[in-house]
Amino acid sequence: MRLRLVNAPTYISAECRLGQGETVEIKDEKVAKRMLATGLFEEVKEKKTKKS
Repeated sequence: MRLRLVNAPTYISAECRLGQGETVEIKDEKVAKRMLATGLFEEVKEKKTKKS
C-alpha cells in the first residue's frame, strides 16, 4: 500500500522516515492500516495509464 504523509511536517518510525508530501510503499498491510489510522497519512491510488 502506498501512503503519503499529509498532516505532519515529519514522521519517524521503525518502518520509515518521511517529510511532508513524501510517499512510501508499505508491504505489511497491518502496519499500513495502523499508519492510516493515525490520520497523518492518505492512501495513494495508482493512476492507470492508457497505452496507445
